[in-house]
Amino acid sequence: MYFDLIDNYHSKGEIIPWIEFFLEGIVEVSKDAIRTSKEINELKMKDELKIHQFGKASEMGLKVLRHLYKLPIIDINRMTIWTGYTRQGANRLLNKFVELGILNQNGEKRDYARQFVYSDYLRIFTEE
Repeated sequence: MYFDLIDNYHSKGEIIPWIEFFLEGIVEVSKDAIRTSKEINELKMKDELKIHQFGKASEMGLKVLRHLYKLPIIDINRMTIWTGYTRQGANRLLNKFVELGILNQNGEKRDYARQFVYSDYLRIFTEE
Protein backbone atom coordinates (compact mmCIF):
# COMPACT_ATOMS: atom_id res chain seq x y z
CA MET A 1 0.00 0.00 0.00
CA TYR A 2 2.79 2.40 0.97
CA PHE A 3 4.55 2.05 -2.37
CA ASP A 4 1.29 2.33 -4.31
CA LEU A 5 0.46 5.58 -2.54
CA ILE A 6 3.94 6.98 -3.15
CA ASP A 7 3.81 5.91 -6.78
CA ASN A 8 0.37 7.49 -7.26
CA TYR A 9 1.60 10.67 -5.61
CA HIS A 10 4.59 10.90 -7.95
CA SER A 11 2.90 9.72 -11.12
CA LYS A 12 -0.63 11.11 -10.71
CA GLY A 13 -0.25 13.86 -8.13
CA GLU A 14 -2.62 12.11 -5.69
CA ILE A 15 -1.44 13.70 -2.48
CA ILE A 16 -4.60 13.37 -0.31
CA PRO A 17 -4.48 9.53 -0.04
CA TRP A 18 -0.79 9.75 0.87
CA ILE A 19 -1.43 12.39 3.55
CA GLU A 20 -4.33 10.37 4.99
CA PHE A 21 -2.14 7.26 5.14
CA PHE A 22 0.66 9.21 6.79
CA LEU A 23 -1.69 10.78 9.37
CA GLU A 24 -3.24 7.38 10.19
CA GLY A 25 0.27 6.17 10.94
CA ILE A 26 0.87 9.11 13.27
CA VAL A 27 -2.38 8.35 15.10
CA GLU A 28 -1.41 4.69 15.59
CA VAL A 29 2.09 5.51 16.84
CA SER A 30 0.63 8.12 19.20
CA LYS A 31 -1.87 5.62 20.63
CA ASP A 32 0.94 3.13 21.21
CA ALA A 33 3.06 5.80 22.93
CA ILE A 34 0.18 6.74 25.23
CA ARG A 35 -0.45 3.08 26.10
CA THR A 36 3.24 2.52 26.79
CA SER A 37 3.45 5.64 28.99
CA LYS A 38 0.41 4.55 31.00
CA GLU A 39 1.83 1.07 31.51
CA ILE A 40 5.20 2.46 32.63
CA ASN A 41 3.50 4.82 35.11
CA GLU A 42 1.34 2.00 36.51
CA LEU A 43 4.37 -0.24 36.92
CA LYS A 44 6.35 2.58 38.54
CA MET A 45 3.62 3.22 41.11
CA LYS A 46 3.23 -0.50 41.85
CA ASP A 47 6.97 -1.01 42.31
CA GLU A 48 7.39 2.15 44.39
CA LEU A 49 4.78 0.77 46.81
CA LYS A 50 6.75 -2.47 47.04
CA ILE A 51 10.00 -0.59 47.67
CA HIS A 52 8.47 1.30 50.58
CA GLN A 53 8.51 -2.08 52.35
CA PHE A 54 12.34 -1.92 52.39
CA GLY A 55 12.29 0.16 55.55
CA LYS A 56 15.35 2.37 55.89
CA ALA A 57 16.63 1.11 52.51
CA SER A 58 13.55 2.56 50.75
CA GLU A 59 15.25 5.76 49.67
CA MET A 60 18.12 3.88 48.03
CA GLY A 61 15.65 1.39 46.57
CA LEU A 62 13.77 4.22 44.85
CA LYS A 63 17.06 5.55 43.50
CA VAL A 64 17.87 2.11 42.07
CA LEU A 65 14.39 1.87 40.53
CA ARG A 66 14.96 5.15 38.67
CA HIS A 67 18.21 3.74 37.28
CA LEU A 68 16.45 0.55 36.18
CA TYR A 69 14.37 2.53 33.70
CA LYS A 70 17.60 3.44 31.91
CA LEU A 71 19.35 0.10 32.34
CA PRO A 72 16.92 -2.78 33.06
CA ILE A 73 19.53 -5.56 33.10
CA ILE A 74 22.12 -5.29 35.85
CA ASP A 75 24.63 -7.20 37.93
CA ILE A 76 26.06 -6.76 41.40
CA ASN A 77 28.77 -4.42 40.11
CA ARG A 78 26.19 -2.03 38.69
CA MET A 79 24.27 -2.11 41.97
CA THR A 80 27.40 -1.17 43.92
CA ILE A 81 28.04 1.74 41.55
CA TRP A 82 24.48 3.02 41.83
CA THR A 83 24.26 2.71 45.60
CA GLY A 84 27.81 3.20 46.82
CA TYR A 85 27.19 0.16 49.02
CA THR A 86 29.69 -2.59 49.65
CA ARG A 87 29.22 -5.75 47.64
CA GLN A 88 27.47 -7.33 50.60
CA GLY A 89 25.10 -4.39 51.08
CA ALA A 90 24.35 -4.17 47.36
CA ASN A 91 23.66 -7.89 47.31
CA ARG A 92 21.19 -7.55 50.19
CA LEU A 93 19.37 -4.80 48.31
CA LEU A 94 19.36 -6.86 45.11
CA ASN A 95 17.86 -9.77 47.02
CA LYS A 96 15.07 -7.51 48.29
CA PHE A 97 14.27 -6.53 44.71
CA VAL A 98 14.15 -10.22 43.78
CA GLU A 99 12.05 -11.21 46.82
CA LEU A 100 9.42 -8.61 45.92
CA GLY A 101 9.38 -9.66 42.26
CA ILE A 102 10.78 -6.41 40.87
CA LEU A 103 13.92 -8.06 39.51
CA ASN A 104 14.38 -11.61 38.29
CA GLN A 105 17.66 -13.45 38.16
CA ASN A 106 18.65 -14.15 34.57
CA GLY A 107 19.78 -17.77 34.26
CA GLU A 108 21.39 -20.02 36.83
CA LYS A 109 24.71 -18.24 37.25
CA ARG A 110 26.08 -17.94 40.75
CA ASP A 111 27.81 -15.21 42.73
CA TYR A 112 29.55 -12.48 40.75
CA ALA A 113 28.31 -13.50 37.30
CA ARG A 114 24.62 -13.19 38.18
CA GLN A 115 22.49 -10.84 36.12
CA PHE A 116 19.13 -9.45 37.12
CA VAL A 117 16.37 -8.30 34.80
CA TYR A 118 13.56 -5.81 35.29
CA SER A 119 11.29 -8.14 33.33
CA ASP A 120 7.98 -6.34 33.86
CA TYR A 121 9.47 -3.18 32.41
CA LEU A 122 10.98 -4.90 29.39
CA ARG A 123 7.73 -6.75 28.77
CA ILE A 124 5.97 -3.42 28.15
CA PHE A 125 8.14 -2.94 25.06
CA THR A 126 8.10 -6.50 23.78
CA GLU A 127 4.41 -7.48 24.02
CA GLU A 128 1.96 -6.43 21.38
